[in-house]
Amino acid sequence: MDNRFWLLQSVGWLAFTLLQLAAEPADAPVAGVSPVMLALSLSALGMIGSLCLRMAYRRAQAARLSEFRMLAMVAVCSLVAAILVDVCFYSGLWALSFVDPSFATLHENQPLLARAPLLLVAYFLWSLLYVALSRQQSLRRATIAQSDLQLALKEAQLQALLGHLGPHFMFNAINNIRALILKDADAARAMLGKFAATLRYQFNQYDSALVSVAEEMAVVRDYADLLRLQLGTRLQYSEQVEEATLSMQVPRHSLQLLVENGIKHGLGLTP
Repeated sequence: MDNRFWLLQSVGWLAFTLLQLAAEPADAPVAGVSPVMLALSLSALGMIGSLCLRMAYRRAQAARLSEFRMLAMVAVCSLVAAILVDVCFYSGLWALSFVDPSFATLHENQPLLARAPLLLVAYFLWSLLYVALSRQQSLRRATIAQSDLQLALKEAQLQALLGHLGPHFMFNAINNIRALILKDADAARAMLGKFAATLRYQFNQYDSALVSVAEEMAVVRDYADLLRLQLGTRLQYSEQVEEATLSMQVPRHSLQLLVENGIKHGLGLTP
């Protein structure tokens, strides 16, 4: 943004200088005073004024003003900046008139606020362009930030998936289902459906932090069936759940993690 800002600043105020020279009457030049230097001096003051406007607009954008209030601020700030720059230019000619008589004649021919209308138009157009480009830049940054946030969320979901299921469980389940296809295609198809349901439950974990006991137990059963492919008769699973508790809300994965820990730490203790 800064590089583009300074490029537009240079081009814009150079065009303003040429506009001054083109609008200058033929009999306006005064002996000993270069019209080009006068135009450049006013443009330099104008650029300083635009930098002050830039700071004001940045504060206004940080305060998140409405479009109507922002437009009103642009109009008021453009008018104030045009008047102040004109006064500074007029005061400079007045001060130089004590040094060089040529500037005294020029000062008399340049009444106060004579250049303010041209400055007002320049500042108003400059302000509209700056505010529009700034908002476009802000929207672009917001879009990039949102994309980064979505990517980070997807990575977090993947890490959470790996954290709950574990890569070994996933790889073992896939390999066991592949081996089961050669023995019993219908059973392999059923197990593949359980594996898909388990993955879907993991990926939907950000939809709601609480689920019913019935939903959690369905995942626990699928998880146990997938483990039984590897452990065989070593894994004996049974459950006793009161029907009144099935509609109760529990944290997602809470029961599944209890069963997982029970299998991990209790299976080795069975004779």
